[in-house]
Amino acid sequence: MGTSSGANIAYRTGLCSSDLNLEPVKTEFEIALANDEGTPLLVIDLCQNLALLIGANRGHEFANPMV
Repeated sequence: MGTSSGANIAYRTGLCSSDLNLEPVKTEFEIALANDEGTPLLVIDLCQNLALLIGANRGHEFANPMV
């Protein structure tokens, strides 16, 4: 493998993943709250979006401390 193998791997991975039906991953917590009448999942999503900084997404360290 040469010095440009990283770009080749990323390109090939992109081509292969375009054939897959990738759905967003839901955690057990999100699945349990999907039909909760007290705090529905939409309310949790809204609160999380309101808590983030303007222009930030869920990859921000406030929403995902593992980043």
